[in-house]
Amino acid sequence: MGRFMKTKLLFKIALKNLMSQRARTFLTISAVSVGVGAIVFLVSLGFGLEKLTVERVANFDALSIFDAQTGGSKLVNINSEAIEKIKSLANVSQAEPLFTAPGKIKYKGATTEMVLYSTTKDYLNLAGTKIAKGKVFRSNDASEILVNNSMITGLGENQDSVLGKKVTLSTFLDKDAAPNLADEKREVAADFIISGVIDDSGPAFVYMPFDTLKAMGMENAQTVKIKVSQKDKIQEVRKQVENMGYVTVYVGDTVAQITSFFQIFRIVLGLFGMIAVIVALLGMLNTLTISLMERTREVGLMKVLGMRRKGVRNLFLMEAALVGIFGGFLGVILGIAAAYLINLVLYIVARSTHNPVLEIFYFPLWFLAVVFLFSVIVALLTGLYPARRASKIEPLEALRYE
Repeated sequence: MGRFMKTKLLFKIALKNLMSQRARTFLTISAVSVGVGAIVFLVSLGFGLEKLTVERVANFDALSIFDAQTGGSKLVNINSEAIEKIKSLANVSQAEPLFTAPGKIKYKGATTEMVLYSTTKDYLNLAGTKIAKGKVFRSNDASEILVNNSMITGLGENQDSVLGKKVTLSTFLDKDAAPNLADEKREVAADFIISGVIDDSGPAFVYMPFDTLKAMGMENAQTVKIKVSQKDKIQEVRKQVENMGYVTVYVGDTVAQITSFFQIFRIVLGLFGMIAVIVALLGMLNTLTISLMERTREVGLMKVLGMRRKGVRNLFLMEAALVGIFGGFLGVILGIAAAYLINLVLYIVARSTHNPVLEIFYFPLWFLAVVFLFSVIVALLTGLYPARRASKIEPLEALRYE
């Protein structure tokens, strides 16, 4: 209780001393606030851009999925047997194939070139394929296909009118795709009904059921998308698949590279903010030093009345800590307010121009706590020098000080 009372008394004296020079204290705390606010503003920008980029690259479900490819190797294939073997691995919940080849689509007497994808309905779900109109082809209906927006344009239709239209697809199955198919039968073609439109405006492409092309003689795909039941097991499963001779591609690798880049980016932004903090701390050091010179007689009197060196030192440290606490708290609020203001401006601009709303600032609670503690600790370190000087003042010399 005695120690608590001493701390409480030091707090009251320190606060009174700071309030006795309100203008100087206000300017010092304001400088610290601006420095801390600059760090919060700049580093939260780094966090926000990282979060925004990672969300664009992958969502949580994508981090439990990876692709396996042959990598051009002639020693391995992605056929029915290989897919079943991959499915039998521990922690593998799904393995869905994808075959890709150049193709042609014939409609109303005109022929248009496009990219042909042959896959399963489950693959489209794993890939997060979005249907703008219509529906995904049914697994048991080999006559339905999906097209994207560019393909619709090539056909001279729109998203509503193209649904239900009958087209003819053709492609060439080479020896890698169909090793047992006779040469004269490698050019395959069939009629299909367009069942849905994919929300994509890239190069023209078509999705057709995997079993349909398989029935035409295709045996080997180029890619298999693998879903792992537990995300923390994905590296283990990748290693097993790679040991089978396949090359794996995982979006998590890209996310790790993005995270690594933004860690450096945040450090650079934080260093810019530190410049403002350093300037503020120099001002704080100057303020405490001037305060010491003005209160030399007061310090001497306190020592004559019985205050020990430790008490004098703690008094100046308490003043420094209060500047750090108030400056840090106000700085965090200032940084958040400035960031929210920018986000609000971007929101208004995005809504007025009918663009997606983006929030480019993000504030992890642990980061705000660290910045606040940092401001208090650095303020205490800054106050060490004037505090030590104050503790070494001789009482009699101090009383004679003018």
